[in-house]
Amino acid sequence: MQRLQNMYYIPLYLRDLFQWRLQTHPLLQRKVYGVCQVLRKYNDNWLFGPILELREAVLITIEITFTMRRCAEHPDPAALGHCHEALQISVFQADDIVADRFNYSSRYELVPLFTKTLGMKSVRK
Repeated sequence: MQRLQNMYYIPLYLRDLFQWRLQTHPLLQRKVYGVCQVLRKYNDNWLFGPILELREAVLITIEITFTMRRCAEHPDPAALGHCHEALQISVFQADDIVADRFNYSSRYELVPLFTKTLGMKSVRK
């Protein structure tokens, strides 16, 4: 089984549009991507994974570890403006190399999320 870690990226021509930040997680001490845009009503923050070549594969399992902070946990929730608590995964499949530019509205399919919830607890005291 091939494990792909830290291989997500933002294409150069999209970096000014989407505000993901590569940062070091304070507890895990590893590189993570983070985004928190609360001033814009509509946020469309794409993070692209590597191209996976299927070859003889019958099944591909992708595991994504993520955390999400509740808007209500912020010391001043009213200051957040447009806080969102959502994660959506989309996938695009092709049998050949695709040369045209990014067009997410018609090419990517939304993937249902299967998550294991360990419970959310407030960090505030």
